[in-house]
Amino acid sequence: MKKVFALMKKQPGQTGYFWPLWLRIYRDIVHANDTPGRIAGGVAIGVIMGIMPTFGLGTVLAGVLAAVFRFNVVAALAGSVTGIPIAAPLIWLASSIIGGLLMGLSWKGMYVLVKTRQVLDAGKEVIMAYLLGNLVLTVIVTSLSYVLVLLIVRAHQQSVIRRTLPQSPPHNPSAG
Repeated sequence: MKKVFALMKKQPGQTGYFWPLWLRIYRDIVHANDTPGRIAGGVAIGVIMGIMPTFGLGTVLAGVLAAVFRFNVVAALAGSVTGIPIAAPLIWLASSIIGGLLMGLSWKGMYVLVKTRQVLDAGKEVIMAYLLGNLVLTVIVTSLSYVLVLLIVRAHQQSVIRRTLPQSPPHNPSAG
């Protein structure tokens, strides 16, 4: 948990938090001392908990689930950053529009309901559309994040291995 709070600590000379925070999250995920599958699995669990409506418990649930399923806990906590308050309206909007389209509802009507924050007052059908859309969005974003993180971590770990292996001298058949 100390590592998560260290990510948020303002560095000397740093003027903002947003971009440096993402760079530190990326660095910590790529440099994590774990297998690519466990790291990617941790991020995927974090993304699930960040997108699904967990009512503020996403980060805690991500950490607990990652520990239970033996994925990288720090990667799960980093993945849960997808649910930060600045991203929440975009998640709500995308979930509502996707669900509305799948249930045959007007996407413009769903947009107005999200924009005016009246989704919960609109009735069972709209809430079901939101939940369906949220499920679809979660599956898509989680799948993409898992594959992307897996490929990035594998590539990084392979480049580290190549850099640390001793270089063999070029083979010269005429010598000797």
